[in-house]
Parts: sequence; structure tokens; C-alpha cells
Amino acid sequence: ALQKTTSEMCDEHLPKPLLQKQVLRIGTMCSGTDAPVLVARALERALKPEGSQLAFDHVFSVEFDSRKQEFLKANFPECPLLFRDCTQMGRKRALEVLSKKPQDVPGNLDILVAGFSCKDLSMMNSYRKTLQEMGQSGSTLRGVLDYVERYRPKLVLLENVWAIAKSNSIGFRQVELVLEGLKARGYAAGYRLMNSCDYFLPQIRHRIWMWAIRISETSPASLEESKVLREKADFATSQVESRYNDLLVALEEPCALHFEDYMLDDDHPRVKAHFQWMKSKERKAVLKKRRGAKQDWLEKYDSHRTRNDYQYDRPYTSVRDSDFLQVLNEREKELIDLKCLDIMNEQGKDPRVVPMLWELSQSVERVPGVRVRRDRQNYATCILPGMLWHSSRHRWVLGIEKLALQGIFAEDLKDIDFPEKLLGDLAGNAFTTSVCAANLIAILCCSAVLV
Repeated sequence: ALQKTTSEMCDEHLPKPLLQKQVLRIGTMCSGTDAPVLVARALERALKPEGSQLAFDHVFSVEFDSRKQEFLKANFPECPLLFRDCTQMGRKRALEVLSKKPQDVPGNLDILVAGFSCKDLSMMNSYRKTLQEMGQSGSTLRGVLDYVERYRPKLVLLENVWAIAKSNSIGFRQVELVLEGLKARGYAAGYRLMNSCDYFLPQIRHRIWMWAIRISETSPASLEESKVLREKADFATSQVESRYNDLLVALEEPCALHFEDYMLDDDHPRVKAHFQWMKSKERKAVLKKRRGAKQDWLEKYDSHRTRNDYQYDRPYTSVRDSDFLQVLNEREKELIDLKCLDIMNEQGKDPRVVPMLWELSQSVERVPGVRVRRDRQNYATCILPGMLWHSSRHRWVLGIEKLALQGIFAEDLKDIDFPEKLLGDLAGNAFTTSVCAANLIAILCCSAVLV
């Protein structure tokens, strides 16, 4: 990435913002794994041989989930403040986890990196809400914007699912609401749709990355000031946006690796331990219909069999006494058989020998990882918090392997002694580190344009 940055510049040197002596204060909200801090550390290490004196100071993190808080405490012990609730961050004080009491919310931040909840916005969610309806996505975004308005960090990076940029029936895109909120607060702002497989990692993950650069140290005090500041924000955006996008394009490097390169060996102690744990759970399929569902999974799967004339074929699970059958419940067994039949009939491939990754937490008609473009067969489907099955290895993908596909490797962490389920959840909600790195480099370089 750094070599690509160099080649993009007019001369043979790295851009000045990456070389000058400065300690940038960074805070994160709802990033789960604190991937931006890992990126900042890696950038600092990579730039040092180039003569850079750039450094980062991890000021605070915000995480609501108590299990993920334990992960952050173990892996980022140098972070002095771990706040609990993103929606409180626009206040003077907020509840802090380490001290278990309210603490002053830090200001004077150079970089804020945040992800607001995507549960109500994801295309996988049947009950999507708009940000204006203030679902979970809206309330966490409000907390981010409240912090921006009160404490005015110099640079802001936000990440969310690509659905936020999808137009509704009247052509409105919810990402425009976020950008409007940033510009109204005195920031040049823009966004770009990015895919993790375009940035060094073998995972198909479309995400919207939004950026904002402060153009005013104070918030507008009147409606007239607000209008003037809004116009200045538009002008500043026009000065920076093309440069920002050009840098992101220059940093692209389509991944040539296969997701298999990120898997542990099947005889690895961690893989064996996870198999024994899954086997001991004696998992059972839930027969109760989900809220609003017209059919339960048995009815859906039977309809799929009848519609495709599969009758009683079970090519994947009909092998007697196979160990892998002990870690699957009845719904998952039937789903794997149906997907195996679908792929054999539609694509002419045998997933029992051709490696594929399937997200089995979804229903039969929309299992991610089943339909992958021919030129992307080496890429994993989007890493989600659910259950990911490896078709040719006949096992579940571990949480530590999911983290690797997000660019978060065991050697970068201080403590990985956590349940695989938690690590998988963290990976599903994490920022892809290589994409985060590209945005961090771009925003540091472009911020100098507006100084």
C-alpha cells in the first residue's frame, strides 16, 4: 500500500503528512476489534524505515457488548478509557467500563473511526428501517454525530453496509443523510463503495466508507452561519473528493491469494478442540417459525426439493459414520444437501471436493457463498457473525480464521484465548484492516489540502 502511495505522488517521496513528526490522537466507536488501532500501529511500523516520525495515541474506545469489552481490555491494555454506550458520547461525561463510573469524554481528537449499527440497514434484514426512523442504526449514528458536533475531531471515518447507498423509490439514499449531517457541522465529506477483495484480502465484502475533514473549529451559532458553513463544506468537498478517490484507486490491489491460504490445518489443535466442543453441544434445529415467516424451514426445504425434483437425494450427508455429521443439526444437514445439489446441477462442480464457504445461518434461497463469479472463486463470501461452513474440509470455519480473512491476524493480537463464537462475531462486525488502512492513508494525505 505504501509503495502504491509513493508511485501516485509526483516525486519519489511519500506525502508530507505521513512523514512529519506528530502524534495523532485516535478514538474508535463500535469497531468491535478496534481494527483502526491495529491499522494505525501497522502504519506507524511501516513508515518508520522511510524516515517518518508519525505516531498514534489510542485515546478511547466505545463498545456496548460486555464480551467484546473483555476482548478489547485484553488486546488493548494501553487504552485508558473504554466507554460503554455510543449514544452517550455527545455528553460531557459517559459511563466508562474500566473504572465502572462516569468519566469525562475526551476531546481534542485528531481521528475518529466509527461504525454505526448496521442491523436495521443490512440487505439481509427483512425489517429494514431508515435512519430517520431511528432504529438501532439511527441511534448509534446520532451518538457519533453528537460527539462530532461537541468535540469536533479533525478527521472522521465511518463505515457501514452498502445498503446505505441504495436508492429508495424516490431516489433518496441514506448515505446522503449522513453526509448532510457532517457538512452541516462544518466538515467536507464524501463516501465510496469499497470491496475487501480489491485490497489485498480474499473476501468479497462491499462496504460504504464515509470520510469527513474539519473545515471549521467551531459549530455554527446561528442559522445564517450554518448556511455559510454548509456552502464552504460543499466547496471544500469539491476540492478534496476527486483526490481522495484517486488515492483509493491507486491503493487497490486485487487479491491473488485463495481463502484456503488463511485456513488452519485440519489437524491443528485449535480445529480439533473446536470440533470436540461443537460435538458436545448436541445442537438441535429450531422448528418454530420466525416472526412474520410464512413457512418454517422444513416447509421451505421440502418446497425446494419438490420444485427442483431432488426427491430423496442427499449426496453430501449420506456418507455413513462421518465425523462431521456430529457437528451439524438437522436443518444444516438438509441445507448442505440442497446446496450441494444446486451447485452440481447449476454449476457442474462438486463442492465436496471444490472448496467453498457457505453461510449456513441464512435460508435455503439465499445462502451466501453458493454463487460466486468465475473470476472470484478464490474469494470467501462476506464474513458475517453467523456460521460459515467449509464445503471440502467438511468443518466449520473458526473465528480466528474469520478474523484472518478480515486482515486481523493472531500475531497482531495480545490475547486470542476467547471462544471461537465470540471471535467469529467480532470478525463479522469488524472493519477490514486493508480497506481501513487505505482510507486512513487517503484522509491523512487529503487533510493537508484543506489546511
